[in-house]
Amino acid sequence: MMMYLSITADDDVQRTLSFFEKMEARQGGLNMLGNRDASFCYLIESFPKLLVLSVDNHFKPLVNFLELVGVPKEGISTILLTFPPILFYDIEKDLKPKLHGLAKAGAEETDIAKMILKYPWLLSSSIQKNYNRLLAYFNVKKIPKASFDIAIKSWPHVLGCSTSKMKSMVEQFAELGVSRTMMVPVITSSPQLLLMKPKEFLEVHYRIATLFAHFVFLCIRLRFLMKVGLSKKEVCSMICRFSPILGYSIEVVLEPKLEFLLRTMKKPLKEIVEYPRYFSYSLHKKIRPRFSVLKSRNLDYSLEDMLSKNDEDFVRVYMGVEVPLVVPSVTSKDAA
Repeated sequence: MMMYLSITADDDVQRTLSFFEKMEARQGGLNMLGNRDASFCYLIESFPKLLVLSVDNHFKPLVNFLELVGVPKEGISTILLTFPPILFYDIEKDLKPKLHGLAKAGAEETDIAKMILKYPWLLSSSIQKNYNRLLAYFNVKKIPKASFDIAIKSWPHVLGCSTSKMKSMVEQFAELGVSRTMMVPVITSSPQLLLMKPKEFLEVHYRIATLFAHFVFLCIRLRFLMKVGLSKKEVCSMICRFSPILGYSIEVVLEPKLEFLLRTMKKPLKEIVEYPRYFSYSLHKKIRPRFSVLKSRNLDYSLEDMLSKNDEDFVRVYMGVEVPLVVPSVTSKDAA
């Protein structure tokens, strides 16, 4: 829940983390948070002062207020167990100002209940103070408050990010050529990127750049195959039958072998659709020599017939020559 927290935790957050650590050490661990009866005794153990608070004068008004701001009744226990310090909050002095702080951060009234239900730690003082620090930082960077507020609404974890960590990521973007104006769409559409470590971000950037390079590489080959007269359906069929074709060089492999097929062998394009493995054979060592043999004998053949056979079978079938089986001689050392 607080894995993205990189600011100094206040007492409320510290006590919550301590409560989670105690729960995790018990049999059942944090899964017990879903069971009110099982977790209640550990809640009292971690926050014994709860026993001195009045049910009628404190707890009931607190629950009623949470319902009033839109938290569903069945979700209140979730908030109280995942962020117990809220149980000590005074409605007028604590809760209302903190909810007002979320509203200042751009949260709509209808969204506030959803946010505190999912991220109740947003009500901690350290988070609210950090919002002002982040806002001041982005103001210096000339990034509009409205853009930052959109980021918070879609990814509230941003509020737990320290300004120093945020600064390192913004600088990382700048090094990659992302201008100030381009930062706005980055922040609003993918705010989770701001929470990454620079090293992790560079690794992701490298993988994306590599994938993009491969994508461009593949697109060039697809365009080439369609440019010579093949349909999309035929190209897809070829790839399904022999996917390595997409890795071959156009200049070194595809173009010269295609030219030989069409101009010298006088074969139609449908031949490579049926047998795309044709491009895997050496033009000079296999395709050209075998074509010469078949042409000299005026034989009809398909590309698969011509190329799929090993040398012995090709000689036997198309040249009518039986290749004797060579039995290796046995030396005296082997016999021994």
